[in-house]
Amino acid sequence: MTVPESSVAPQALPKKAKGSQKSTKSLKAQSLLAKYAPYFSNATDDSLQLRSTAARGRHVVAAKDLAPGSVLHEEAAYTHIVRRGHVADICTFCLNQFKTLINPAARLLLGQNVPVTRVSVPCKVGKCGELTNYCSEECRLADEERHSLECEVVGALERVAIATNSEWDLLRILVAVLAKKALETKHGVSDGDPGVLDSRIATWSAVCDIPNSRELKVRLEKDWIDQCSKAAKFLHELLPASMRLPPSELMDLACRIQSIVQLFPSPLRPPPEGQPPQTDLREAVYAVFPVTMLWFAHSCNANAIMANKEELPVPTIVATPSSYPRLVVRSIRQIPANTEVAISFVDTFLPRAERRIEIFCLRNMWCECQRCKPPIKLSADRFLNGIVCLNCNDGVYAIEEDAKASLERLLKSVQEEKDRLKEEAKKSASEKDVGSNESQTGNGTSENVNGRVATENGNGNVNGDGGANGHSEVAETEGAKPNGNGTADSSDANANGVTDIVPEEPPAPITLAKALEDAAEPRSSCTTCGHEIPTSWLNTFQQILQGEQQRLAQLLQQAQTPSGVTITAIVRPSVEAFLTKNVSDSFRTATPAQNTSKALAKLKLADTDSWTEAEALGRMKLHPSANMVVATRIPLLNLIISDEEWQAAYFTTKEIISAMERSGAIPTDHPEMGDFHLYLADNALRVSQMHSGKAGKLYEREAREAYRRCFEIRRRCFGDDHSKTIEVKRRLGMKV
Repeated sequence: MTVPESSVAPQALPKKAKGSQKSTKSLKAQSLLAKYAPYFSNATDDSLQLRSTAARGRHVVAAKDLAPGSVLHEEAAYTHIVRRGHVADICTFCLNQFKTLINPAARLLLGQNVPVTRVSVPCKVGKCGELTNYCSEECRLADEERHSLECEVVGALERVAIATNSEWDLLRILVAVLAKKALETKHGVSDGDPGVLDSRIATWSAVCDIPNSRELKVRLEKDWIDQCSKAAKFLHELLPASMRLPPSELMDLACRIQSIVQLFPSPLRPPPEGQPPQTDLREAVYAVFPVTMLWFAHSCNANAIMANKEELPVPTIVATPSSYPRLVVRSIRQIPANTEVAISFVDTFLPRAERRIEIFCLRNMWCECQRCKPPIKLSADRFLNGIVCLNCNDGVYAIEEDAKASLERLLKSVQEEKDRLKEEAKKSASEKDVGSNESQTGNGTSENVNGRVATENGNGNVNGDGGANGHSEVAETEGAKPNGNGTADSSDANANGVTDIVPEEPPAPITLAKALEDAAEPRSSCTTCGHEIPTSWLNTFQQILQGEQQRLAQLLQQAQTPSGVTITAIVRPSVEAFLTKNVSDSFRTATPAQNTSKALAKLKLADTDSWTEAEALGRMKLHPSANMVVATRIPLLNLIISDEEWQAAYFTTKEIISAMERSGAIPTDHPEMGDFHLYLADNALRVSQMHSGKAGKLYEREAREAYRRCFEIRRRCFGDDHSKTIEVKRRLGMKV
């Protein structure tokens, strides 16, 4: 019963509302526990327990000791879509790549560049503009009931995306979710149905249980909210009655979906016999797994991972065969009983601040996991932004992060970026206007720009501005006249009684010792010898490197275009020069006991007190395990492989593996580590073919060891029957 507002004392209202809010949250938590407990009990053989506490929120714990490689959880996607760029490559229903027809004569003449014709079956309704294709008539029939609801809407999404500047893939997954909801309503599906638990496919109510991040997005992504609001109005008019939601509810759904949608690889299974696999389909599919996203917590020190499951089609709640993408959660290390099972939703090799910001935007939480909570000098994160100590050349400077300041910067960063873009647009428009005016003035005329006199001669060179012609710039004062060389004649000024303008002497450079005398100056200390340096100096060095890395990224992007093959020879030396200049090659691996020893703490290798900031910046080097270093070596590896220099590729791959393992920031059994061991093995095998005798055998032995390590990682992360594991089995000569 609603209490009249006039009957409530103003002082009592906040307390009652607060208690009511707590009670509502508690009831909702208990309701969710009761709702999803049968799902997990049926799916995981009682190996997991669901919990919800005020401190941790919703989370999952191990009910018993779990061995590495155990399958902890499995969920079929609520729905999925093929992303816009891959609709002509894979089946909308089963997500397997289409068969290809290749003319043998053309292949003989053109080699790998021969055009490929893919065999596909279009949808029967035909209103989606060839954006829905199937690998067979069976797949088309199995998906006909669902797709008939959305076909016409899908055909109109291109216009909606262009009109509202929205992402087509997000609009497409929204429509797919609503079509699935309409099918559930038609067939009377509910959470308690046995088919829901057996097929492990969540229902619409699970999607609604995902926290709504709309309030956060209003603060951080106002432009996205505005675009979404416009698109929701269009969709409301386009959707059929069975799928229609009010625009406000469509926006809420978009905020939920964007925070839980997962990129999924395709094909789910190996390609048909005799067909070449496509390597560019690793992010071809968007899929929604609401139960996994709702219950499994994030940790940057995860003990489990998410992986795709490869299997044959299974019955679904709509009574038609389907091969919805299926996600499994597998342990990658021993998990004792009553320990929380956590997975990482971000790249764990990112620096701490970047990870925290990314997970905050994704899940509206500030990460306080075992890796993010301790001081950075005690965490593996010290290496990811690691600048090698200028004193001992052994440790790294621990740049402590102010969590509150980082969060405030996050909330301001979007608005600052928008303001910057607006200023650039105004400046660009102003420069265009100035250029237009200059073109109208002709040769030999002068124009005052920003308070300076600029004279353009007939050759288009600017003289008299104190920079373009090599002469110094001096402000003109009353009585001081230019003498024709771009400088002011001070003798005339003195004759007229005007005092000489004496330039101020530049301030003396501040040395390191002087800078550290300021108690208010934030400082960072070496994790090995304790040497201190102003944090602002380290930040300046990082900003310089970020500028250089952005330049390299632009060159790499140009090199990846079809017309960029000719500049690869320029890009690779630039990347190698960046690494040689900015990465330390004198890092010594030391145990924690050695790092804290008194002898090492007293070590002093350089007289750094007299160094200025410029001198310090010139001597700074990145730690080999720094994120920026590894992120630069990976594209370099691709350039080396494209040049088919297998020896260099072998050593570069070893450097990447060594840096990632030495940092301790990524689990040694992570799938990404398995991929790099595979690259190492392939490159070592190629190098062995270039050598004979003992050297060749040594490379062969290393290739086999790398293959075996990759096999162990993939078997733990994906299972014995996964195509990734089978691929390595074949290379090892094992029985498949």
